[in-house]
Amino acid sequence: MTLKNQMWVSYNNQPHFIEHIRTHNVLIRNLKEDTSFVSIAELSPIELPQFTKGETVLYTDTYHKNLIGKMVTVRNVNNKDNAYAPYQVACGSDVEYVTPFDIVRLNY
Repeated sequence: MTLKNQMWVSYNNQPHFIEHIRTHNVLIRNLKEDTSFVSIAELSPIELPQFTKGETVLYTDTYHKNLIGKMVTVRNVNNKDNAYAPYQVACGSDVEYVTPFDIVRLNY
């Protein structure tokens, strides 16, 4: 696996975001916004959930209190400028940017 800054990886079987790569360790951020330095060898690839503009999904995280447990619509996807939270979602007048792991597709 080729690591680069601004990419998602798995660490301890949880999604983490690479903030900065050093020679032998990496600064990562988890979904609770905590950061830590870990060894490159402790990271593994992760498959990112993919969503499209206009899709209705469930917000499952607790960071944006105004969206907890609500169905939201993906308004925009911006992977270039905001790789950590590329999905702009909306529920009524509430609009937030979220990570790929904050929302889930509901298949009935």
